[in-house]
Amino acid sequence: MKRIAPIVLGVVLAAPASVFAQNREHTQIYADLRMLQEQIQRLQLALNQLAEQLKATQQALATQAGETKKGFADQNVAVGAISSALGTVREAERDTAIRVAQLNQEMKAIRDGLGMQQTMLGQILDLLQPKPVTTDPANPTDPAAPRPPPPPSASGGSLPPSPSSYYNLAWSAYAGNQFEEAIRIYEDALKRFPDAVEAASARMNLGEAYLHLDKPKEALEAFKAVPARHPDSEEIPNAYYKQGSCYERLNQRADAEKSYQLVRTRYPNSPAASLATQRLKSMGVIK
Repeated sequence: MKRIAPIVLGVVLAAPASVFAQNREHTQIYADLRMLQEQIQRLQLALNQLAEQLKATQQALATQAGETKKGFADQNVAVGAISSALGTVREAERDTAIRVAQLNQEMKAIRDGLGMQQTMLGQILDLLQPKPVTTDPANPTDPAAPRPPPPPSASGGSLPPSPSSYYNLAWSAYAGNQFEEAIRIYEDALKRFPDAVEAASARMNLGEAYLHLDKPKEALEAFKAVPARHPDSEEIPNAYYKQGSCYERLNQRADAEKSYQLVRTRYPNSPAASLATQRLKSMGVIK
């Protein structure tokens, strides 16, 4: 009985110590949990801040992308406007060059006419100069006797015609369906002024006039002369297409196909290329 009492006393004394130790562990666990919760809250706050920053960055990128896209669109519009302006300038330059060439040809005709007039004036002045009186009694000369008139000029004293006058006259005949007369005037004009600005178009009209008269061989020669004599002319695609038409009329199918294909290859964006494609389809060459 005496031995049991100390043991019970020891158990009783030891129980609060174990309970105290457990309380300390729980307190430490609670403290650790609170620290974890605080860290989690800080991490959550940091994540929220990062999310806000990411959202702001995305909005800024979207805004910048929109501005960049708008800038590219504005640049494209500006480039288009510049290209259009350059096209207008080139067209005006081309028209100016044509007009200058026409003026040069007109001025040449005027200079030739002035030279002819000066020659005639010189002849007239020579005739008006008093001639010395002869002392030969067998052949007396009266200074007051009338002199013969000056010889007539081969051109009648008028200015020589200009290239434009010839080609305009030929066009009037062509537009009036006077194809034989148009052919005569066009051929005469091309002999006189083969390098005139209107020469390439004149050759095309000459070929068309021959076609109206059902003369494809002569028309073919006129159309062939366009690229041969005027390598920089805008009429070249049309000339090659019309060559194909002449070959078709002459039943030269291979040559017609070659001419049509040449137009489509060298001048794919021209109206003549579209016409050539239609002819090749009708011939069964392409689908």
